[in-house]
Amino acid sequence: MSIDRRPLEPARLAQAKRAFTTRRVALDRARLLLTGGTRPMAGDLLLCRVVEPGQHKALQLASGRPSTLFPGDELLLAAGNRYAPDQFEAYLPDGTGPCHLVAAGGLGGRVESRFERMGEPTRLEALGLVADASGRPLNLADFRIHPPRALRRIPTIAVLGTSMNAGKTTAAAHLVRGLVLSGVVVGAAKVTGTSAPGDLTLVLDAGAATALDFTDVGHASTFLLDEPALEETFTALIDALVAAGAEVAVLEVADGLYQRETAMLAASVVGLFEGTIARFAMLAALMGIVSGMGGNAGTQTLAVVVRAMATNQLTSSNTVRMILRELRIATANGATLGLLIGGGTALMFGNPLLGLVIGSAMVINNLVAGLAGIMVPVTLDRLKVDPAVSSAVFVTMATDVMGFFSFLGLAVLSGLAS
Repeated sequence: MSIDRRPLEPARLAQAKRAFTTRRVALDRARLLLTGGTRPMAGDLLLCRVVEPGQHKALQLASGRPSTLFPGDELLLAAGNRYAPDQFEAYLPDGTGPCHLVAAGGLGGRVESRFERMGEPTRLEALGLVADASGRPLNLADFRIHPPRALRRIPTIAVLGTSMNAGKTTAAAHLVRGLVLSGVVVGAAKVTGTSAPGDLTLVLDAGAATALDFTDVGHASTFLLDEPALEETFTALIDALVAAGAEVAVLEVADGLYQRETAMLAASVVGLFEGTIARFAMLAALMGIVSGMGGNAGTQTLAVVVRAMATNQLTSSNTVRMILRELRIATANGATLGLLIGGGTALMFGNPLLGLVIGSAMVINNLVAGLAGIMVPVTLDRLKVDPAVSSAVFVTMATDVMGFFSFLGLAVLSGLAS
């Protein structure tokens, strides 16, 4: 079937109800209406006429205001696919002719199935594709933002849920609110799903400085996007938030955890931070060694001190001397163990800085172990509590806490955990 090109008068386009999905489109580039054998691509602009209002009785306009639909209204929509478990499963229209309003934000498609509680979709007639003077269909991608690549990372919080209507947008809004109240500049974005102005206005009402969604980077919806497109959408939205001055990004990942796009995006994000995750896994594997060796040293000191107390070898007159002796022993043990374990770690992981960090943490924790091993039982004895019964718990707590704190603290200060 041949494509028929008809002039599209600006006055007609101005009278059409312009959907939220098309808010970035520069309508002064619209010159023609393509009819006949035209099959839309995702994101193409469709001019449609309302045949019979159904489930969606209002269209969310570019301004975000809902506009009640009447038969005969002409709508400017974006062609797209949608998968919403609680609403519609829909795909691109076959061409001009019958189609449906598959999302109130302004998505035109062909409904294949619907949730049992949903009414019939609003019936439309696709009048044609909106094109420029050369006959090229206008697409949301033509008007997308192109933020500069962010040169700095900002903390990013992703909100996911089991399905649609699980409370993701509400959770994101309250996260935004809490961060804003703490004095942080927050940017928010909806990275997958179907565009709806209510999602963006809610986070803006909560105090977000900037709110964007995937339509801002050229996609009518994210259903059936491939993995590279999802990754590009994700990074572009974060780049845009950084460019707008956000100090923290709050991202809503729409739809359910088991939906194709959510799973792909989650996997790709993990891949983006593979190096960071590997570093943290390495630290997690090693920090138990620091606390464990400290615990051993503390228990050994505790046994010596409790024995000395039981045999009356530790008295008030020699307590200070014994503390100094145990600290000297702890320093020597810590230095020896730190040298051995630090050297082995550096060779095993090929990272001398990591070896230095774990060796230094070993010295610190052994000092704490020696001090705790003598001070805890002495203190308990002064409080008339049997040190043989209760000391081990406090000594182990001290060495565990200081072991983790010293090792991870030094890792952060050295840059290993950044």
